[in-house]
Amino acid sequence: MKRLDEILRSAEKTKNTAWAMAVYGALLNELRRMHSEGKHAPGLVPEAVELADDFPTSGQLCIHTDADNHVDRDLYFLSPEALNKQYDARSDIFAATAIFYLLLSGKLPWEGCCDCVSSLRQKMIMLKLQRKPAALDLQLIPDVLHPIVQKGLAIDSSERYDTAESAMKDLESIDPARVVSAAEHESPSAAEPESPHQDNKHQPMPSYSERGEEKSTFVFQKGSGDGFKDIAGMNELKHILSDDVLFVMRNQELAQRYRIDPLNGILLYGPPGCGKTYLAEKFAEEAGTNYILVKASDLGSTYIHGTQERIAQLFKQAKKHAPAVICLDEFDAMVPDRSSRAGEHTANEVNEFLSCLNNCSHDGIFVIAMTNRPDKVDPAVLRSGRFDKMIYVPLPDKDTRKQIFSIHMQGRPYDANALDMDKLSDLSDGYVSSDISLIVNNAARKAARANQLITEELLEESIHHTEPSVKADMVRYYNQIHLQMERGRDARPVIGFC
Repeated sequence: MKRLDEILRSAEKTKNTAWAMAVYGALLNELRRMHSEGKHAPGLVPEAVELADDFPTSGQLCIHTDADNHVDRDLYFLSPEALNKQYDARSDIFAATAIFYLLLSGKLPWEGCCDCVSSLRQKMIMLKLQRKPAALDLQLIPDVLHPIVQKGLAIDSSERYDTAESAMKDLESIDPARVVSAAEHESPSAAEPESPHQDNKHQPMPSYSERGEEKSTFVFQKGSGDGFKDIAGMNELKHILSDDVLFVMRNQELAQRYRIDPLNGILLYGPPGCGKTYLAEKFAEEAGTNYILVKASDLGSTYIHGTQERIAQLFKQAKKHAPAVICLDEFDAMVPDRSSRAGEHTANEVNEFLSCLNNCSHDGIFVIAMTNRPDKVDPAVLRSGRFDKMIYVPLPDKDTRKQIFSIHMQGRPYDANALDMDKLSDLSDGYVSSDISLIVNNAARKAARANQLITEELLEESIHHTEPSVKADMVRYYNQIHLQMERGRDARPVIGFC
């Protein structure tokens, strides 16, 4: 028997997709046996998996688990419920799929998102916060396996595989010979059986353009909302965008006369759920320009240099639709610091972004990037001429929370005179916009079941039963991040809420 983590660290390490699928299938089969006996596998990590010496032919392995014996690195294998020491079949499947992700990509799912904090408790809090908004990086995962990996690693357990059998059924429906992985340049382990397709594994994988594949067209559109009127608070930020960006867009002749260079881009950063992405979309509506919201997964490609070409294609499309706004969500995942472990494999993509961002405003392109982790963004991206302003978006203040409640109550049955918005705002101190949306929705659901108006009592009850997404520890952490980002550079405003 040989432990899986030892194989990964040794010369036998392989990135052969067929082998990874075989290990995942064996893990699921062992979990199916354990679940049928009423057992679970807390602490399922590579160190807990032993492969039989004849694994390539027998497919046998065993799992040795200990829920309390893990290091910080093992947190990435734990589902959200397992982080709270709640284990079931779904949490076991999450851990097994995390191992599958590691075997396919060579890294951990959401790797690095909690490395900035030291204590175990802070790491767990950070991991919970970052997993939900951050897209799972699937660039190194073969396309045909994306649905299995996404379902096995679903943050919401109700969206995850409920049994090992159902995951095995999906896995067995895929022929390993059809799966093409960029990681399969290396020779397979000597312990692996010969494959009729083995010769193909030693051939260089064709690039995106060499494949002759049609490049995806990024669709730009104009928003149909009311722009800044739909945003509660953020008056200072609206003022900055109106004066520094919209004025130049709307007064080209004056800008040329006074030789005013338009801003190239801004970076919005701060805690999750504070409306950074929503603000970017509303800015595009306010500007009346074409815009597109781009996530990291939209740029991913399994082809060599494919992601670089998609980045270039995005800016080419934007130039054709100029004036245009590009909104880049979870920007830290697109341009990770090249000096960090997470940025080692994406240096070419970061370089492509640097090239495309250089003075793109002269082509009629304005970029708004959003991130919860500005400290993870490559420093070269943040210089003037690429991002001219970096703006901290904190938790909403009292008046803004009142406006958020009012916005979410619109169109629902309630007596405006019977609601004390000041009290609701006080009770929701520390809650972000998405929290307040959930509070109102939960109160509305309860009122609907009773076929009554949404009352103050229902809203207060909903507040008491809803935990704020951003805990006090995270607020302190983001205040430190803000101070760190401000250090050494002037004119980076803090956006307060009015």
